[in-house]
Amino acid sequence: MLTLRRFNPNGIQYSLNENYDGSTTIIKSNTTKSIKVNFGIDAISQAWYNWHMKGQLIQKAFPFFNADEREFLITGMTPEEWSEMLEKQVEE
Repeated sequence: MLTLRRFNPNGIQYSLNENYDGSTTIIKSNTTKSIKVNFGIDAISQAWYNWHMKGQLIQKAFPFFNADEREFLITGMTPEEWSEMLEKQVEE
């Protein structure tokens, strides 16, 4: 199976791991944080190029990702982490 390394525009590194079922697992490097998406690594790699190298907005480069998946690529934060952070802010 294929593994690719990619950086986002903020310098966060990710590993894209092709799965046997055709999906891709995207792992934030040096962490255990990951998401699994039901899209092939080739489509994701091309979209990543369009986003990072050609300067397309992430929503245009990754129209097949939902907002949480795109947010993970931008910040490295999972939806659960965002919820936890927002809950803490409400409590304060």
